[in-house]
Amino acid sequence: MKNKSKTLSGRFSILRPVDEADADFIVKLRNDPKLSRHISRTDSSVEKQREWIRSYFQRNSAGNEYYFIACDLAGVPWGTVRLYHIQADECTGGSWVMGHGTPMEVSLESYLLPMEIAFTILNLNVLHIDVRKGNKRVLQWHESCGAIFTHEDEENRYYDYTPAVYPFAKNRVYSILQHCEING
Repeated sequence: MKNKSKTLSGRFSILRPVDEADADFIVKLRNDPKLSRHISRTDSSVEKQREWIRSYFQRNSAGNEYYFIACDLAGVPWGTVRLYHIQADECTGGSWVMGHGTPMEVSLESYLLPMEIAFTILNLNVLHIDVRKGNKRVLQWHESCGAIFTHEDEENRYYDYTPAVYPFAKNRVYSILQHCEING
């Protein structure tokens, strides 16, 4: 079975569909002690990751999930991002993990492009996210981009993005990147 997702290109990055060949990259990324502090645990077995990817292809084929490798424009992989729990008019965004040294433009745009998919390609009305409470920088980032706080539990804070919020988030990302280009 193959991934039915399409590649999405931004100004600075590419989201390409995950493939079984990405299993080793994903395991290394998700098991890095510094990068995995605020995400759910992943088995360190590359074969189990391949099995997970194969099961993902079934969810993807049904239109219930999209999993991408975030790359720079030269195709170098830097991280992962996923849309899942896709239902009538909503989905959850997550599995956003960027490797050490990821160029800022790839990191920021890979945060933004899943919203592009959710709101302009899939025509959804809500993208839910959850952020571990200890991940202060990411909490501040989402709040500064207009994410709408909905609730919290012991471990996470929950936010929604909507099509109305998306232009604000998009403007914030590209304003930061333009500022970096001018001053970089």
